[in-house]
Amino acid sequence: MPSVFSHAIAAVALGGAAVGGPSRVRIWVLGALCAVAPDLDVVSLRFGIRYGDILGHRGLSHSIFLAAVLATVVTIFVRHTWPESPGAARLWPFFFVATASHGLLDSMTNGGLGVAFFRSPTIATFFTGGRSWSRRCRSMCFWATAASAASG
Repeated sequence: MPSVFSHAIAAVALGGAAVGGPSRVRIWVLGALCAVAPDLDVVSLRFGIRYGDILGHRGLSHSIFLAAVLATVVTIFVRHTWPESPGAARLWPFFFVATASHGLLDSMTNGGLGVAFFRSPTIATFFTGGRSWSRRCRSMCFWATAASAASG
């Protein structure tokens, strides 16, 4: 099962390939935070929201819609805070893919109720495989991060 660390590593690997410039490390850190943010939904369990509800774990917080919203908010923040950063056309896709990768990695497990990628009247959840996919993805993320770090 993906962990906070594997989600963050995947985002940093994406950042190494997608975002450069003087503020790149700060942007990679924000990308890593975006990648782990969907799991903040576990707090909802303390408020009596059931796991399978749309606001429960792997619900709306893991959706493509919320990945787009978070990417927009973080892109606006970065552009206002660090004007020397890359343009929004480069930042937004990075933050979107970093956030959306969380749901994708979670869907590659065989645990839980799946991931609600799309908001619909009925909660549609998806799996992309099983543990073998999860292991392969973690291995790819590790080697992508290593290659990115080695290339400078």
